[in-house]
Amino acid sequence: MTTWKEVPPAILAEIAGRLDGHTIYAPSVLDGAPPALVKQHTRRVESGVGKAAVYRPDGSTGDVMGVSGLGVLQTMARDLGLEVESYFGRGTQAAAYQTAILAHCTAVA
Repeated sequence: MTTWKEVPPAILAEIAGRLDGHTIYAPSVLDGAPPALVKQHTRRVESGVGKAAVYRPDGSTGDVMGVSGLGVLQTMARDLGLEVESYFGRGTQAAAYQTAILAHCTAVA
């Protein structure tokens, strides 16, 4: 099984820097990652109603195939063996993962 630990630090930092805790991205946000990791993180995200609605780029709502920025950051941190404090908000949690991942990439580069 391919993990983020196998990805060069420069690529890890570039991908981590693109992500946030709220967005469902097109799989191309993981350009540079091994295809197995892109496949692992790409999934169908079901849309709800109201605050749970998933908005597509054209403004409509509905299910999408995509990559969760927070999910990728969480998996990166786990694969790299990083300990990251837990936070309540998705954006704050994503920022904590990014900080830890970027520090790791700088330290091993």
